[in-house]
Amino acid sequence: MRPTEAGSRQPLTRWGRVTDSRAGRALSAAVVAAIVGCGDEKAGDAAAVARLRHAGFKVACMASGELLENRSAGPTVPIHILRRGALVLVTIPADSVEQARSASAVRVHSVTGCPRYGGTLAQRVLGRMVVIAAAAGGSPARGEVSAAMACAAESPCALPAPAPPPKPKKRRPRRSPSRFDRAVDSLPLHVPPLRPQQLTTFDGDDHRIVVSVPIGRFCAMGIAERRRAVASYAAVVEDRLAAHGVHGVKLVVTLPSETARIRALARATDGTVTLTARGMRTAGCSAQS
Repeated sequence: MRPTEAGSRQPLTRWGRVTDSRAGRALSAAVVAAIVGCGDEKAGDAAAVARLRHAGFKVACMASGELLENRSAGPTVPIHILRRGALVLVTIPADSVEQARSASAVRVHSVTGCPRYGGTLAQRVLGRMVVIAAAAGGSPARGEVSAAMACAAESPCALPAPAPPPKPKKRRPRRSPSRFDRAVDSLPLHVPPLRPQQLTTFDGDDHRIVVSVPIGRFCAMGIAERRRAVASYAAVVEDRLAAHGVHGVKLVVTLPSETARIRALARATDGTVTLTARGMRTAGCSAQS
């Protein structure tokens, strides 16, 4: 059974939206995929609602809607929406057993105060009534859903305890930025002659900063120019970090990478610059990857 938009003949997807006819706003709803069931039960809507209330369900709200068959709507009928914990049951009466069995969709006109429920968990035809189970704000156990559908069909019945509400996820306290973090945040980018375009650091490693540079610009410089460019930026890094009380940091100059792969062109530490074999290349330098 597929939900449709109130006032529309076009079927929506399984995750439909239902118009709130009183408040004039859209509420999320999903009122089941294909209805299945034996349909031999003789239970009426009122009797089923009474059994469910006796089992611990509460009527969350009353709505109205129509059963649809081949996009042809039946008469508007009252719809009960009951809730017990995270489990929601929707009961839709039909004019006949045949209408309940042959319905392909249900259109619900929701009202303010009705619970927002999501994916359909089960559905069943009980005589001249369709019953739909859905989840609202939690994950009911499969046994709870099956027992609730049995309660809608006949009594006496017994329901297991409702599934406990999901525990809120504990958020880790946000770590205060360290002196190293604050120093790195103060470093400039795109400054000549090296013109770094990205800085990368690693958790737990407060002694290394990786700097990616545009390979074309780097390769356009001679070997001596490359050393001077790296030394110039390394001096900026050393001064900024020293101002925050951080010393002994290694600077690694690398090719740009989308995977954090380090392909070093040069390294600088304690005022010494070393070009790697990749950083020394001249022929085919800009074609490196």
